This record gives sequence, structure tokens and C-alpha cells, in this order.
Amino acid sequence: MRFLSRLFGGARDAGPARINVEDAMHGHLAGAYLLIDVRESAEHAEGHADGAALIPLSRADFIEAVFDAAGGDANRSIALMCRTGARSSRAATQLAHAGFTDLKIVAGGFLAWRKAGLPVARG
Repeated sequence: MRFLSRLFGGARDAGPARINVEDAMHGHLAGAYLLIDVRESAEHAEGHADGAALIPLSRADFIEAVFDAAGGDANRSIALMCRTGARSSRAATQLAHAGFTDLKIVAGGFLAWRKAGLPVARG
């Protein structure tokens, strides 16, 4: 049965859930998951989701930095955000291969966040 699921796809192969920006904000504020911005520092400085942890995907120690931010818990719920969603998807793939189990991608990334009028911090 697992073989058929892998061959034809299934829930196990579906990858991380995509969540909208409103769910990302509310979940983060409620402490349901850690919100991580995987963009570069310069992008982050121009504006970011208030309270998001900045851990650029380009960091050599990206996986270790996320593990530390998650309090050493690879099962911690993590929502990943970038500009549009592409880097978040790559980050989720890397983290899943490293053993992280509860990953979400913020659909539309920071552009969708800003367009929705959600709180933006600078600096």
C-alpha cells in the first residue's frame, strides 16, 4: 500500500501545507507556530511581518539556525515566509530532509502579507 502511495502520490508526498497570510499572522500571534522569514537581511530591513524571525535561506548554517529558533524541537510547528513563496518552498524541502515534521508555507509570501494590510515592521 505504501508503495502505491509513493508511486501515485498521496498525503505523505503532498509536502508542507500552504496557509494564507491571515492564518499565518493569527497562528504566530497565538503561539501555534514559529514564523520564519527566509529572505535576505536587506529585504527584511525594507519591511517584514512583525515578530517574524529572520533566518535567510542563504545562511550556511540555515538548518541549525532554524533548529535553535525552534528551541531544539524539530517537531515544532514552523511557518516559512519569503517574498512570494519560492524560497519558502526550497527552505521547507531542506528542513523536511533534515527531519523537521510540521512545516507550513505562507502562500504569496511577504507581498501577500503587505497587500492584505497586515502589520509590517521595518528595520
